[in-house]
Amino acid sequence: MVKHLLLISACIVITAFSMKAQITITTTDAPSVGLTKSYANDTLQSYVNGILPGNSGANQTWNFSTLVSAFTDTMAFVAPNTTPYSTQFPASNLAAKTRMNGQTAYYYLKKDADGVYALGLVGNVSTQLNVILTVPIVPQFSMLRTPSNYNDTYTENYSTRVKAAASPIPLVDSIKNNSWTNLTSLIDGWGSITTTSGTCDVLRQKVTEITMDTTWVHSSFTGWTQFSTSKDTTITYRWWGKNIGVQVMEMERDAHTTAKTKNVKWVLGPLTSVESLAVNSDISLFPNPASDNIYINNLNASESYVIKVYDLLGKELKNVSVKNSTQAFLPVNELNNGFYFFSVFRTGKKVATQKIFINR
Repeated sequence: MVKHLLLISACIVITAFSMKAQITITTTDAPSVGLTKSYANDTLQSYVNGILPGNSGANQTWNFSTLVSAFTDTMAFVAPNTTPYSTQFPASNLAAKTRMNGQTAYYYLKKDADGVYALGLVGNVSTQLNVILTVPIVPQFSMLRTPSNYNDTYTENYSTRVKAAASPIPLVDSIKNNSWTNLTSLIDGWGSITTTSGTCDVLRQKVTEITMDTTWVHSSFTGWTQFSTSKDTTITYRWWGKNIGVQVMEMERDAHTTAKTKNVKWVLGPLTSVESLAVNSDISLFPNPASDNIYINNLNASESYVIKVYDLLGKELKNVSVKNSTQAFLPVNELNNGFYFFSVFRTGKKVATQKIFINR
């Protein structure tokens, strides 16, 4: 249940090196309050079983341009004190709001100079029980240590304990689960990745988790009885890119005799930091939401600009040139309701970008 927490982590600063670039993960690139990201997910087993993670090593090229989205989800990073369960995780200074099994869920994190750590979650972790549960992680575990570079590795152990009423289960009034996990992280490659959202330089993380699960059930007739014990090994690959704030893509695989890919998810939108205006840019785009036109102010009349519009999959929908003007407007009448990315380029360099909702 806590594997979802590893979806959240730091982004990357890139240092130029030949055609591709090795990258260093720093804490300043980790998600912060106000960041929101959307993901596409592919869980169709007849398709994802055949998707392989590709080679490890230096200067790799990973091409996943044929991925097909089965559904999408969103993760919003918020201040813990704006959530209903913050008092249960007093050390948290960052929370991630998303959905789990049809209900709102919160992951509680701690971010400091050494990395980003998972403290626990609150959500509907079991479709069978269908109740909101609090799941502390003891001790906290590192989602990603910083700074990190190619070939960096670490190993940690953590555990979780959950106990809940079990009214949907006949003859059982309570259920509890203890889980112990050994986690090993290895930055096993660097290069470039291509998804449906585009191409960017990346650094790949391989996370191996060996988990022992034990479940007990309780009834008024027998008391507590051990119901099941299992041992599972999961290998998860994550590709981290520049200024995105979360991983570009994640692939989770069962590490059995014949390894199989269980699911694949990848970030939607252009593979840049497109959630807010570029740093040090005075250019503004408004209104948001919009219905008819998007207005762009504070352009330099002596410069030429190109305004591009992308859908959430990163597909370019509009491309308009502007010159000799301090402002411009872009009709959006033909766009369907929904979110779009509006980016402003000057001499080929992106100088401003905004995620805007079209609503008519």
